[in-house]
Amino acid sequence: MLVMGLLMVVALTAISAIVYTKTVAVEHSVRTIELSFENARAENAALKNSWYDATDETNIQTLVKEYGFVKITSPRYLPS
Repeated sequence: MLVMGLLMVVALTAISAIVYTKTVAVEHSVRTIELSFENARAENAALKNSWYDATDETNIQTLVKEYGFVKITSPRYLPS
């Protein structure tokens, strides 16, 4: 009976160690995914900012003046 109890304690200890190791591994994986998600979110914000800067009214006006664009109110390729 004593040997059976000792084997049970050893088995439960081994199972607890395995479960703990798996839990730590999953927690590490989740943290890695969260960090990559935060990096993607920051990169997305930077891209949006550069897009908004590029399409800002002052930049558009600068491009119009620089390249000599002319605003056509009724283009010929559109049916009227």
